[in-house]
Amino acid sequence: MLWMSSGGLAGGLVGTAAEPGGGTIGGALLGSEGGASIGTSAGGGVGAAFGYLACASGGGNGGAKSQSQKFNPRNPAHRKLTGEQIISRFKQGSIRGQFPSQYLGSTFNEIDREAGEGIDAAQTARKLLTASRFDK
Repeated sequence: MLWMSSGGLAGGLVGTAAEPGGGTIGGALLGSEGGASIGTSAGGGVGAAFGYLACASGGGNGGAKSQSQKFNPRNPAHRKLTGEQIISRFKQGSIRGQFPSQYLGSTFNEIDREAGEGIDAAQTARKLLTASRFDK
């Protein structure tokens, strides 16, 4: 009986790793009917454990904010976004009260270039877009 239980446990682990719900099949192949029921239990437990770890580590939904969810002024794709797009995707709405409206339609590349030329409004826009205090 011990062999059947260990076969069911091993089958449940292997069956679940190969395909969700495969614990019953793996348990039945490596054990017997008793192994199949143990394999189902073990497979379900392993699947739940992997799901929990994915969410807790940030790999699943509800996890920590990843870098792709923050505006990165060095990312070439982000530099092509307009001020309006950056605010909508990455920043809190409260930034709009301070953001120079003439730069809402300008790309970050354009804002950065004009800020480098010493234009005050562009410098303000660049500073606000890169400030982490306005991140969503």
